[in-house]
Amino acid sequence: MFNIKSNIMGKPIKEINLQTNPRIVNASENDQIFIKMEIGNYHAGSCLVNVDGVHVGSGYTVLQPLGDAKALQNSKIRTLATITDFSPANDKAVLTTQFLNQDNVRLFFYRLGIVS
Repeated sequence: MFNIKSNIMGKPIKEINLQTNPRIVNASENDQIFIKMEIGNYHAGSCLVNVDGVHVGSGYTVLQPLGDAKALQNSKIRTLATITDFSPANDKAVLTTQFLNQDNVRLFFYRLGIVS
C-alpha cells in the first residue's frame, strides 16, 4: 500500500506498508538466528527491529542476533525502515532484509526497490 503522508521541500513522502504476511524462515531448532537489514547504495536512513514488541536493534545497517530458532518459533518480528535520501541519479533506494544462521547461511532474503 502506498500512502502519501506529507511533503518536505515540495517532495512527497511515501509510506510503504507491506501487509502482514507470515514469512517462513527455514531453520533447524539448533540454529541461532540473526537479522540483517541494509539500506543500499549509501542512501541515508535507519532501520529498527522489534521482537514481540521489544526493541532489539537499530541503525543504518543492522546485524542483530535474535536468538535460537526454537525460542523464536512463535515470535512476531517487526521491522521498520526510514529512508531519508534517495539516489540523485535515479530517485531510487534499496532496502534488503535477510535472516541468517550462526554460519552466515541465508535462511530468508527480501529486497525492496523503492522509487521516490
